Amino acid sequence: MVLPDRLVDGVSGCAMLIRGSVFESIGLFDEDYFYSFEDLDFCLKARRAGFATVVAGAATAYHEGGHSIGANSPRRLYFRGA
Repeated sequence: MVLPDRLVDGVSGCAMLIRGSVFESIGLFDEDYFYSFEDLDFCLKARRAGFATVVAGAATAYHEGGHSIGANSPRRLYFRGA
C-alpha cells in the first residue's frame, strides 16, 4: 500500500532531499547542533521561511545508523548526555 504524501514538522536528515533555494534562503545547518537535532532545527527554519517539509508516502529509505560516530563509541553516550 502506498501512503499519500503529507506535511510534517520535520524529517530525519538521513533521508532529506533539499532544494538549493532552501539553502539560499535560510543558510546551512546550524553548527551549534553538531551531534543531534540539526535536521529538525533546519526543517523548522525552512518552515518559518515559507517552505514545506513533506514526507513522500511512496518513498522507502534504509538507514544503518552509527557509522559516523560508531555504534559502540563512548562518545555516543557523552554527546547524548547519558
